[in-house]
Amino acid sequence: MNMMSILARVALAASLALIAPLAVAQSANTPQDDVLMRALNDEMARAMAQLRLGDQAAPYFIAYEVAQTRSLGMEARGDALGNIRQNHQRKLNVEVRVGSPQADSSRVVRMGVSSRGNGLAQDGSAALPLEDNYDALRRRIWIATDAAYKRALEDLAARQAAASAREAGEVLPDLLPVPALVQHEDQGEALLDPDEAAQRLRAAATVLAAQPELEQSMVWLDAGETQIWYLNSEGTSTWRRQPKATLGMAAATRAVDGEPLLDYRHFHAHQLSGLPDAAGLQAQAHELGERLTALRHADALVEFTGPVLFRGEAAGQLLADRFANRLAPLPRHYAADPPMQSFVDQLVEQTAGFARRLGARVLPAGVDLVDDPGLRDWQGQPIISAARFDSQGVATQRKTLVENGRLKTLLSSRSPAVARDVSPGNLRGSFAAVSTLILQARDGVDEAGMQAEIAVLLADADQPFALEVERFADDMIERRLNQTSFTVYLTGAEQALPRPVRINRVWPDGRREPARGLLLADVGSREFRGLVALGDTPALVVRQAGLEVARIGLFSQRGVADQPSSYLVPDLLFEELSASEDTRQVRRRPLLPKPSAAH
Repeated sequence: MNMMSILARVALAASLALIAPLAVAQSANTPQDDVLMRALNDEMARAMAQLRLGDQAAPYFIAYEVAQTRSLGMEARGDALGNIRQNHQRKLNVEVRVGSPQADSSRVVRMGVSSRGNGLAQDGSAALPLEDNYDALRRRIWIATDAAYKRALEDLAARQAAASAREAGEVLPDLLPVPALVQHEDQGEALLDPDEAAQRLRAAATVLAAQPELEQSMVWLDAGETQIWYLNSEGTSTWRRQPKATLGMAAATRAVDGEPLLDYRHFHAHQLSGLPDAAGLQAQAHELGERLTALRHADALVEFTGPVLFRGEAAGQLLADRFANRLAPLPRHYAADPPMQSFVDQLVEQTAGFARRLGARVLPAGVDLVDDPGLRDWQGQPIISAARFDSQGVATQRKTLVENGRLKTLLSSRSPAVARDVSPGNLRGSFAAVSTLILQARDGVDEAGMQAEIAVLLADADQPFALEVERFADDMIERRLNQTSFTVYLTGAEQALPRPVRINRVWPDGRREPARGLLLADVGSREFRGLVALGDTPALVVRQAGLEVARIGLFSQRGVADQPSSYLVPDLLFEELSASEDTRQVRRRPLLPKPSAAH
């Protein structure tokens, strides 16, 4: 072994040694008795009783949220482990409202700043000491509360000035009343062995690196736990501990004509032990590499119009990005800066499509859509988005959003966007969002039935084949691989869906052939009413809650990335969609071959 190899192994061992403490179980303090909770309660009581600036309004509502995270991340590019990182932090978010529950300071937007709990990020946050030192915690909470109160006074004045010229029709309350809730939810500690994690990553990375036709490959792990304390001046006090582990792999290459190709897999669980073991990851990596290699020589399609089947992961991605993002409209907001008001109105309007369609048909007859935060597992797979209460300490409940094709209700925080048929309990981070969304057809068809439906459509249209989409590109994964992102984000202005990374031609006899090169025209929420058939077996897809709202550019957001959403969606068959050649791709091959293939 040469000196460089020895030094590399020593460096890796040192990195893992730094992370090793994460593998040791850290027992949480009893939530109702710990030092942090006492500091929060004491400062809140003082602020509600004494905080006031001259003759201006005192707070009528205060809420504190503290998020404490311990995390471990590592990556393997090629067959080399690197970018090992750990994090342990505690953050406070303070929400102070002045005014009244009917009209308060909470919906004013500044440049990059707005109030939490109604849709946009806010600046009432502070880093807290990790050490449970009562005096140090009280001082940080005191300073953050004072700043949040002063800003709330400014926001109330700005809201009153803006509202006097803008309020029309029914004015919705800014804070719906809810019963006080005292509840704790402990999903367990994050038990993570860094050596075991490194072994799994290296096992998969080595398989991908050995594929001579792959230009890039990567395997990564993000794991840890989050504890969240929440309490407000109405008597609500909640605590949640949630472990989470996500492992992904991705690879990129180019077709023989230079078209960039990408594919990936990712796995979600509460613990590292719930993820595939080294042998399972090696099998997944082998399949990923073999498929990408074969795709290099697949036919490049130029144009298509006809039946399209969204299968497995692609069906969940489609529902999340083109339908579910309309299920949680934002309430009206006010801009402290007048030139911003039209921009803010436009952003809010982009989420409001379903707010005016309660009672209308939005899906085919016989199709139901349910959000079920209480669902803990599905066919042996954990549902990591399950929650007993939301980010405002409101008890969650199962909601039938669409029944027999008709829209019955919407997702909402305590700041509603519509006047009827909604209830709070859906705030996830900064936005109301999906917890676990279940799409089900009362007459769903099996695989044979779906193929028969495709054959009928092809015969009626005199088409030789249909398209089957299995997976779309993921912007976050493209960034990990330093690939150019071609995802179009602006809701209301999409011209195409994200590019498919797994697409097949489907023939009337059931034959499937991989294809590439096409970009599907956009599918709006109204197109879902024309679904020809839905499968009878859903696939589980995990997405980041609030991501759909982030895509319309609503400034910065607090906590969104830590709140996953789950989708249980069967295969979806559309009678006719269009696709054209993806001309946005840069078709340039590397000048030299991959080093491992040159020897």
